[in-house]
Amino acid sequence: IDAQRNTPGLVGPLPFPGLDPALRQPLLTLIEPVQLTGAENSIERRTYIYATRGAPETFKKFFDRIASDPVWQSHQVESGHMVMHDAPDALIAILLAEDA
Repeated sequence: IDAQRNTPGLVGPLPFPGLDPALRQPLLTLIEPVQLTGAENSIERRTYIYATRGAPETFKKFFDRIASDPVWQSHQVESGHMVMHDAPDALIAILLAEDA
């Protein structure tokens, strides 16, 4: 893992149906936690889109946590992880509503 810090290798994506297996991402995106500094609290508009189809239970707890938080706009979309691909019209509607 330390070697990955300087020259991150690419690993295959998680197995999502319809996802091109040729798409690869840096290994550390899967194993290194995000380090928050507190600066994220200055973001005024926050949106969480929960793609429900085939979602691991892990993501549901995040959605449940922010769904009642007035700082967040939360949405559920009947879609797989690739919302742009699976439900483009729903995504466009959410983004346009957020821009209003």
